[in-house]
Amino acid sequence: MCNARAHLEEQISRQDLSDSEKFQQYMIYLKYEQSSGDPGRVQLLYERAITDFPVSSDLWLDYTQYLDKTLKVGNVVRDVYSRATKNCPWVGELWVRSLLSLERSRASEEEISTVFEKSLLCAFSTFEEYLDLFLTRIDGLRRRILFSGEVEGVLDYSLIRETFQRASDYLSEQMKNTDGLLRLYAYWAHLEQSMGKDMVSARGVWERLLKISGAMLEAWQSYISMEIELDHINEARSIYKRCYSKRFTGTGSEDICHAWLRFEREYGTLEDFDHSVQKVTPRLEELRLFRSQQESKSLPESADQKEHSVKKTGREKRKSDSNISYEQSPAKRQKHAPQKPKKVHDKEKRQVQNLAEENEGRETKQTVEEQPKKQPIKDAVPGRTKGFTDECTAFLSNINLKASHL
Repeated sequence: MCNARAHLEEQISRQDLSDSEKFQQYMIYLKYEQSSGDPGRVQLLYERAITDFPVSSDLWLDYTQYLDKTLKVGNVVRDVYSRATKNCPWVGELWVRSLLSLERSRASEEEISTVFEKSLLCAFSTFEEYLDLFLTRIDGLRRRILFSGEVEGVLDYSLIRETFQRASDYLSEQMKNTDGLLRLYAYWAHLEQSMGKDMVSARGVWERLLKISGAMLEAWQSYISMEIELDHINEARSIYKRCYSKRFTGTGSEDICHAWLRFEREYGTLEDFDHSVQKVTPRLEELRLFRSQQESKSLPESADQKEHSVKKTGREKRKSDSNISYEQSPAKRQKHAPQKPKKVHDKEKRQVQNLAEENEGRETKQTVEEQPKKQPIKDAVPGRTKGFTDECTAFLSNINLKASHL
């Protein structure tokens, strides 16, 4: 036996190993001892490992789990859990296992309550660990009240209700809209109805949860399920009427509407079903329109929009190219500009001057009847073509808006 363990002993005794490597050697050694089937040797090796790694939570969890499965000696296990929670008080699972171990060894209510109160003073990393502690405490109280006759008269349901109240006050804000909080309140409402025999208090528990997590679909569904299980059809229907118009995450709003219709098919009269259809139909249509609007916003632009944007980009590109050609090649513009309009302009000036001289000589002989004949001559000013023939007129097109006068 010594020769079979010599190599393992040598490995855990080496001074050149790091802490993680030494820890792994201990775990290898422990697996070997567990396979040999001697609980005393396994426990002794765990104690040696704990001496070297007193604040290793993994080691304490492994050690206590082994004791719970194999040794089951009340005083020994209780002592190990006491040391485990002192060395690693931040591990909620150790406290939970400690409470269960005390219950297995039939510890007194005073001792269990003391350990529970100590656990609540510790700083855990998550609120789920506090929730597990409260639920473990409530589980123990329920079992001891219902199945342990030796404590009758010492415990009653009021202690369970008080524990639920403490858990709710401590966790409601931190665990709002979570499955853990729903599990706590559902358990509470169930015990109020089954153990406390108080249906009003059970409904009060659900109403309290709805004030905290009213946007959680599962809370409404669980409340309705409790009423249906107890054959309280009218109460379940009234809950549906309260929640069918609420907005829930995902497809929850549609789900609660369809659930109401299904409920009325199975439990209601024809009038009840018609009333639910009348209420649910416009709500479902409203939700359908809202979903379609959200999808249209999230989808990429359609093919028509893409084609329109491509055409617009092409027009803007051609326009910019045209602007560049006019701005960057003035010589080319001047080369291709027609010269005839300039000559026509000079000829027009000479014609106007000749007509003006003739008119000056005829001013004394002109009468009122002749004045309309002079009108075309008066209108013949530079830049106008009225009163002239088309032979002296030039028309230009496609001139850029930025071009100056010729």
